[in-house]
Amino acid sequence: MVFDRIQTGILIIDPETHTIIDANNHAESLLNTKKKNLIGKVCHDFVCPAHCGKCPITDLNTPLHNIERTLIAANGERIPILKTVAQAPMGKKTY
Repeated sequence: MVFDRIQTGILIIDPETHTIIDANNHAESLLNTKKKNLIGKVCHDFVCPAHCGKCPITDLNTPLHNIERTLIAANGERIPILKTVAQAPMGKKTY
């Protein structure tokens, strides 16, 4: 319930494949698309314009906490945001 009611966009991303595995309602709104259009897509298409192999989190080990970044909405619009990346264990895997 908190996941979908919080007024912050949340994406859960598989760090090995860089694919989006879940998104909350606010992320859908910010990205101007439905969750079904996000799940399974590579995060580089929406939340990080970095090239594959140059992910600031998994490849460059750069912590991000309230850093000014840009989202790329489904229509190509670039949206300035404050971005924080946090690891979270879910089951036997960390996302």
